[in-house]
Amino acid sequence: MAAAPNGYIEISNDFAICGALDDDGIIFMKQKFAGCLYLCNDSSSDVGTPNGYNSIQSVLGSEFSKHVAFDPNAPEYQSTCSAVPFQVLASYSKYEEAIDSLPKPVLICCKSGRRAGAVYTAYRACNEGISFPEILEFATSAGFTFTGSEGFKAWVANSISLVSAIRSRKHPLIFRQLFEAESSTMTYLLADPVSKEAVLIDPVLETAERDFNLVQELGLSLKYVANTHVHADHITGTGKLKQLCAAAGQPPCSSVIAAVSGAVADFKVSEYDALRFGSFTLFVLSTPGHTQGCLSFVLDDLSRVFTGDALLIRGCGRTDFQGGSAATLYRSVH
Repeated sequence: MAAAPNGYIEISNDFAICGALDDDGIIFMKQKFAGCLYLCNDSSSDVGTPNGYNSIQSVLGSEFSKHVAFDPNAPEYQSTCSAVPFQVLASYSKYEEAIDSLPKPVLICCKSGRRAGAVYTAYRACNEGISFPEILEFATSAGFTFTGSEGFKAWVANSISLVSAIRSRKHPLIFRQLFEAESSTMTYLLADPVSKEAVLIDPVLETAERDFNLVQELGLSLKYVANTHVHADHITGTGKLKQLCAAAGQPPCSSVIAAVSGAVADFKVSEYDALRFGSFTLFVLSTPGHTQGCLSFVLDDLSRVFTGDALLIRGCGRTDFQGGSAATLYRSVH
């Protein structure tokens, strides 16, 4: 058996972490592990193997190894907690997806083992329902060096808090997909079954009464009417829905659109803003290209994203008006 790599800590029969893998470390990995998650950026200053991820992939193959770069300078890993919840959730979810896809035992590695320890700690806590204080005590006793970084500890704590809140929900999202044939527009209704708060995305004037009737039939209260962009092929149903809410004696709903669109709305939102309805949240992503002010709305468990005309079924929206740009749309989608 080859010598164990720098910073090697064997945690269980299924997991271990380590720092940089030299040639002997690559041999050790091949002899002992079925899968490997590599976290380095592969830049000139952050390479955890002699030839970066290629060193691992050439031994285990792409099916049994994953490369998910962990950039310690990103906002979600700073002690100032400047990252918004979406950034924390998105980063954690990438690591969890990679780990779940790999055969066990898995080696998680980076340049020093610090990032590997943080990723394993967050993964274990989120999947075993362990609180942050408990998992931090474990990580400290195990010798994980990330415990000396306030930023990394904040990321682990935030990941646990956000994932726990999502997975503790006992009632599934109320979801309906609706269609307006004349403009071929999809309208989406989302609601919390407990609070009854609801969101409508991209309503059309001609079907606003249909949408409002559905809200009433389901016993919901319309909190937000959100548009992914200013639509050129139809008139939004937002204004009509506000009138219907008032006529029915319901609390007023609030209109939502991108701040850069120049349109009138109660809430003019920007990237990473959040629309909360009951225990659910929609995060705002800026996805311009079809128009300058296109938004996408991402559900907090990352199971759904509502892209408007930025991304269609087997296609994208046109880019020749309203500040559209094919190059910008390409970057938004990819």
